[in-house]
Amino acid sequence: MSLVIDNPSPLFQVVPFSISGLNELLAEISSASSSHISKKFHTIYFKEYFAALDARTIVVEKNYIDHDYLEDYSGYYARCFSDYQRKCTRLHFFQNEFSESRFTDLLTNSGDEKFANAIRDAYLGFIVAKPLPQTVIGRTCLKTYSADNGRRNFCTRTYDANLFGFPLSVETLAFQEQDTEAAACATSALWTAFHGTSKLFDHPIPSPVEITKSATVLGEHLTRSLPATDGLTANQMAKAIRGVQLEPTMVGVEDEYVLKSTLYSYLPLGIPILMTLALVNVSEPSNPTMIGFHAVTITGFSLGKEPEAHDSNFVTRASRIDKLYAHDDQVGPYSRMVFDGIKVVLDRQYNSISTSWGSSDGAATFRAVPRIFLIPVYHKIRIPVHLVHDTVFTFNSLLEPLRDNKIIAPDGPFEWDIQLTTVNNLKTKLRQEKLMQQEHLRNVLLQGCPASFGRLQLSRGINRY
Repeated sequence: MSLVIDNPSPLFQVVPFSISGLNELLAEISSASSSHISKKFHTIYFKEYFAALDARTIVVEKNYIDHDYLEDYSGYYARCFSDYQRKCTRLHFFQNEFSESRFTDLLTNSGDEKFANAIRDAYLGFIVAKPLPQTVIGRTCLKTYSADNGRRNFCTRTYDANLFGFPLSVETLAFQEQDTEAAACATSALWTAFHGTSKLFDHPIPSPVEITKSATVLGEHLTRSLPATDGLTANQMAKAIRGVQLEPTMVGVEDEYVLKSTLYSYLPLGIPILMTLALVNVSEPSNPTMIGFHAVTITGFSLGKEPEAHDSNFVTRASRIDKLYAHDDQVGPYSRMVFDGIKVVLDRQYNSISTSWGSSDGAATFRAVPRIFLIPVYHKIRIPVHLVHDTVFTFNSLLEPLRDNKIIAPDGPFEWDIQLTTVNNLKTKLRQEKLMQQEHLRNVLLQGCPASFGRLQLSRGINRY
């Protein structure tokens, strides 16, 4: 199928969405072959993702200047022998159908306001396509999957996109493909994480080249930092986090309970979590093979299962997590990773989770073995979450005999909701839910508190299972 465009504008085009049409656009922009584009994990993943978003139309914005690519261009590509272009193309996606002439009327104020509002409501976000032969997927801000009545929880912020004077916005977290010349996979993961923490902790967002240089300056690399042929170590990732004036908190997460409870504690505040993992090829289930280490940014989770007791009837809301959503630079934004209970045997037996890595026919051929979390936090957040969990565990053990003897309700174990929050969020919640009498509420609202602290909530008693 060839992409036919009538009367193309020198500055933009409006084309109906199809995955084959998207692949052709990416191939044209990058000067890569269509077969190369169609075989990339990203375009395989985008087929399912855009189907879930119900994309109908693409507006192609030509000659787009992208800050992140421009920094990488000046830091690396401008000094290469090949003549790389410095301007990108931005592809905007919409959930409704419209023609190029109607969009032109909108830009010149000839269109009706009802159509303008429909365009804003139907906006799904954008992909910046870079003029590079291998790594074409640049800064990508696409709408998330639906929340599904609170089951899915995502780390997002607002991104504004001004399309020739027409304002648009999308709630998401930025993603981009790893540029193997200017960035390691860990660099892309850090870049995404910094997009989340920049709004929360007020720091600038370095480009991938700047992150790579920051991570490797005076470091243990025995070779040059660019091209980025080697990955980053955990120490180098921590150094990059300190480079934006944040502190890295490292947590070993081979234990599934620790992984879920840590994730649930930090991510609702808006802190994306960096996870290093071992990738295992399971195309031959009887002979799993580790193919290397990888880094992703955890940007969401799903609460899709019944709660489970961890130890001595200690139940947390985090135990409901059945899926993670990760910005995986080799796959795409909010790619699914599922807790399905399957273990893999390498030098010993490991817990593993499914990934969105696979073949063109959708077969899952790779699994992930989680290793560590690196959490970029503000330096004044001093109390580790595991201390809060230990305190709640002890308190729960004191309540259990009272519950067993019917002195307090309920019949089943308590379910604890433990997460990091801000004092402003907590006070707002107290006011809205009216959990205190007026005098006590007034005293709490007027009380000075740290900016961030652990929040404990007894969600409810649950039946035994």
